[in-house]
Amino acid sequence: MRVGVLSRQDPYDRMTFSGTSHSMVRQLEKYFDVIWIDPSTKWTNRLSRLYHRGTSGKFVLNLNPFWVSHLISDHLNRQVEKEQIDILFNVGMSGPMVGYKAKAKVITFADATMKQMIAHYYNISPDRRHAVHRNEAMEKIAFDRSDIVMTTSDWCSQSVIQDYSIEPDKVRRVMVGANMTITPETKSAPSGKDIHLLFVGIDPVRKGFPIAVDTVAQLNRRDPKRHYILDVVGLSEAEGIEGDDIVFHGLLDKNKPDQEDKLREFYRKSDLFILPTRMDTIGIVFLEAASYGLPILTCRTGGVPEYVIDGEMGYCLDLDADGTAFADKAMELIDHPDKYEYISQRAVERIKLEFNWNRWGEQVADIIKGMSCQ
Repeated sequence: MRVGVLSRQDPYDRMTFSGTSHSMVRQLEKYFDVIWIDPSTKWTNRLSRLYHRGTSGKFVLNLNPFWVSHLISDHLNRQVEKEQIDILFNVGMSGPMVGYKAKAKVITFADATMKQMIAHYYNISPDRRHAVHRNEAMEKIAFDRSDIVMTTSDWCSQSVIQDYSIEPDKVRRVMVGANMTITPETKSAPSGKDIHLLFVGIDPVRKGFPIAVDTVAQLNRRDPKRHYILDVVGLSEAEGIEGDDIVFHGLLDKNKPDQEDKLREFYRKSDLFILPTRMDTIGIVFLEAASYGLPILTCRTGGVPEYVIDGEMGYCLDLDADGTAFADKAMELIDHPDKYEYISQRAVERIKLEFNWNRWGEQVADIIKGMSCQ
């Protein structure tokens, strides 16, 4: 059976979609003949650049008018037929689906819907409201034309069903895993003077970096017998933030083995993982941290509570929690080795049983094989 992976960006690049596309493709290749389908052409790329002039940064809205999306769909239809695709695995693309007419059945993967992204993730200027409505309409079409809408959380599934009127039996939640090859290992409670808290993220505001900084400052004030250090991966600096207790290590590229090894060492040598994220759909870094038995301190937002089980893998605090609240939870773990080691053990058990890509691959392979029999 041949599976086409529909993706605008190279799914084999481990920096694409936090490495999730890469992990999905590698799993699909265990069971099927897989080919990457890029629906764009030089001509549609030029048109897209024209309609996206003046946009910059981490952009979410598709500003192409419907007629450009139909051109992209026409090319997609030809590719699917030419490559004799049986199943089209769509990695979150809505535009190319507006004119989809090929025979291949479709699975659309989503970790959040457009409505959720607009409501919780991005600030959209009023002059883009028309584009928001167009994007939501495109997403509705993509879901309608899919045989399966595959989500990563119940949080996302509920939006697909309620906000887009998709039949529940068409929606499947399949939990994902860490985007690194890791042999899960538990940690012993820290006993030394230096306590390392690890922060991994490239957006200091959305990831709650100031709260993490305040947490470490409060820990050092409260507990002078120990030295709490915040190791920051993903940032080289942050405006107005400096000090001996904060060490910036910059961005580490998982495509480069030496840099991925450095990231592994940070997970392995740290004592706590802190990411007071304002919004995340999953938070793959939580699964990476849990694979190393690191107790996690984060916030209750998006699909995060489904991946960071409160009291078992760490603590999910409310969004209004400040550095004081995070410091309280950190001290609770550091001062109670039995609780620390229980959470470390439970986190690793969850990774082995639920949150891993081998399990994802088995479940998705069963779904695809079932589709071929219908």
